[in-house]
Amino acid sequence: MLVKLNVGADRFDAVLERLPALRSPTVSELAGDGGFAIETVVDEGRDQHPDPELKELGATDILELALAKIVH
Repeated sequence: MLVKLNVGADRFDAVLERLPALRSPTVSELAGDGGFAIETVVDEGRDQHPDPELKELGATDILELALAKIVH
């Protein structure tokens, strides 16, 4: 599953620390507001979705997208 979200600079470390990932997430700076866009691939079989906790930590605009295939 591909997870994409936005987070303010002040909450970045807390969100990144809690975000599950198969490898290291991709981080891009958002235009104009000092925040960041984060995207990562997570194991769809995990027991819990981190959305509520990530939201509590300050993440916004959280998207979860199913992937048809991952090529390593």
